[in-house]
Amino acid sequence: MTHADQVQTLFDEAVELPRREWGSFLARSTASPELREAVGELLEHHLTATDLLDLPALTAFPAIVRHLGQQFDEFRILRELGRGGMAVVYLAEDRTLDRQVALKVLNRDLAGSHQALERFHREARAAARLEHPGIVPVYRCGDDHGTHFLAMQFVPGETLEARIRARRSTESATVSKKTGTLDSKVPGRPSSPIWTSATSSDYVRECSRLVCTVAQALDYAHNAGILHRDVKPSNILLDPQGTPRIADFGIAKFDLPDDTSQTHEAIGTWRYMSPEQSRAEKVDRRTDVFSLGVVLYELLTLEHPFPGDSAAEVFGAVQTKEPSPVRSLNPATPKDLETICHKALEKQRSDRYPTAAHLAADLESQLRGDPILARPPGTVRRLGRWFHRHQSGSLVAVCATLAASLAVATGRQYQEYRQSKARVSIGIGSVETPAEVLVRPWQPDGQTLGPAEAIGWTPLDQHQLAPGQYRFVIRVEGAGAFAEFDEVLQAGQVLTRTVGLVSEEVATAKMIRFESGSYTVRVPFADGTVEDQTVFLDHFLLDVTEVSNQQYQAFVEATGHRLPEHWSAYGYDDRLAFHPIVNITLEDAQAYALWAGKRLPTMIEWEAAARSPDGRLYPWGSLDAMPEGAEPSCEALVDGQSVDSAVLYREYTIRTDPVDQDVFAHSASGLQHLAGNVMEFTSSVRLQDSNSVVIKSGSWVTHPKYSDLGVFHLYPRDQSSLKIGFRCARSLDVNAALGRE
Repeated sequence: MTHADQVQTLFDEAVELPRREWGSFLARSTASPELREAVGELLEHHLTATDLLDLPALTAFPAIVRHLGQQFDEFRILRELGRGGMAVVYLAEDRTLDRQVALKVLNRDLAGSHQALERFHREARAAARLEHPGIVPVYRCGDDHGTHFLAMQFVPGETLEARIRARRSTESATVSKKTGTLDSKVPGRPSSPIWTSATSSDYVRECSRLVCTVAQALDYAHNAGILHRDVKPSNILLDPQGTPRIADFGIAKFDLPDDTSQTHEAIGTWRYMSPEQSRAEKVDRRTDVFSLGVVLYELLTLEHPFPGDSAAEVFGAVQTKEPSPVRSLNPATPKDLETICHKALEKQRSDRYPTAAHLAADLESQLRGDPILARPPGTVRRLGRWFHRHQSGSLVAVCATLAASLAVATGRQYQEYRQSKARVSIGIGSVETPAEVLVRPWQPDGQTLGPAEAIGWTPLDQHQLAPGQYRFVIRVEGAGAFAEFDEVLQAGQVLTRTVGLVSEEVATAKMIRFESGSYTVRVPFADGTVEDQTVFLDHFLLDVTEVSNQQYQAFVEATGHRLPEHWSAYGYDDRLAFHPIVNITLEDAQAYALWAGKRLPTMIEWEAAARSPDGRLYPWGSLDAMPEGAEPSCEALVDGQSVDSAVLYREYTIRTDPVDQDVFAHSASGLQHLAGNVMEFTSSVRLQDSNSVVIKSGSWVTHPKYSDLGVFHLYPRDQSSLKIGFRCARSLDVNAALGRE
């Protein structure tokens, strides 16, 4: 082990101890005066370091002032933003791209530490896999004459940790003014703020919104195969609009076959570790759910759920003690929000939310006032917790008898909860004759549909369906028109749809017919691998072109649907009438398709049509045959990575083409713009991740080399992008829609 690694290891162990124990720890841990002196200096530095990013503390960064005005490659240091032990974060000017970045510079002394460099580069590798508005992107990882650095997006604002500190100070000042003291409500806990502020309810709602947004970003990272493992308030940045961004993937774990990190390491920040993480067991996405639950608890109560002055005390509490009820510390918290928070903090990972998407969904429901899925622990589980804390022979018989008497009733309630249904209401706006409503369930593979089942006639009111993904088909016998759409239903959801039955001639204009038969597509597997497979599809039709601004404008005028954000900001531009509509959510795209008498294509249909008839992976045949103009320019690639919506809108107006313009990116079957205009929504939503939708194709900043016709991406279905649009599909006829050809 190198000297740097020894210093790092001792520092990591010492910093988790109370300050009063540092001296004795170093005395018994090493006989080397040099090591003790080096670690002692780091510990003193740790006390004065700010926590803008709360970077993993490894060693001090000497002579910080020396770097001001210095240049690392194309980056010129402007001022210091914050520091941790491992590195200093500067505001820097990117002189090549003329933008400001946050430059994280590693201490040169750590260049010989394999562990430090691995953490540093791990952050870059993790961020490179992620493109999400809730995650701070890393632009570049570099080495300038032995000094390693990361160039990241500069997020002006504050950390969530700073927000909590400010709130804690505000509440403390309010209480001191009213009572002159801070009286603890819970024996044995530190003094708690008395929540008398008139803005408490607004603050609590803001807590829900922030954590919901972070949960959605975490779920995106999880589905990309990355566990953060260090979710805490100081790693969550708030931009000037109050939008949270997750930072610092320095100890992230790649939950993929190529991950070389250890799988049994107690690594992270001890106050926010899950029980299994603190036991150095193998972890999964539920460890981040637990850590985010700690963050939510701390936001709501301004206290840690598992108090302690050392890692050992906190780990003991995490394993054996239940946190005080949120509402006992903050009565302004709604009961449902308290339930959500405590479910995220369950000690057994099987009792927690299975994914961050489930946590986000419950927080969204709570914010809307809808029912949530989580329930407070039942009598049997509470009894089990109590028994675990008070084990004795005399209690065994009592507990067993009581548990048996309650198990039947509680088990029945649990099964009713698990089987809770969604409620569906469907009406038609253009035909007075009642229409029959049928549903086809999507199979677990998300690629095939089950048999059709009639569930009633319009107006269908509050019909109950089990949670899952369905295709709805609405038909009127002899009318020559039908409607269809795909929908993911969650337990307790209330879905209302009004559909219009459009004549077949209108609905199928400018669509290409694809016959029933076998098609080659790239199928994803649960382990993250993909490979070409042959699938069978029924007859379907797909739009020749992407939906244009003009077409979407007609929909908005006819229905009063909400405007895309850039229309509200810049107005509707007639010069872009025939360019693809963008900056809309999946829900918006589905609403348009339903109004037009169509639906969105599945990811399998989109790829099958794009690669038809010969299974090609590029519209022009092969990558070697890529025509001139297919490769985006360096300028487009640079400007397309901007986080400034005005810059992206400008690029959209410059880089996209009219949807019906005959370009090189048409398929052998005649589909237009399958590469290089905009990415496209499909109707394929991952059931294990109901917050993400599959998008296909590439945008004006996508190099074809990295996005052939078989590549797919996941995108939050409630988010919009100036790089994403859509085209519509339709079953050939009602019999094809029902699988009755």
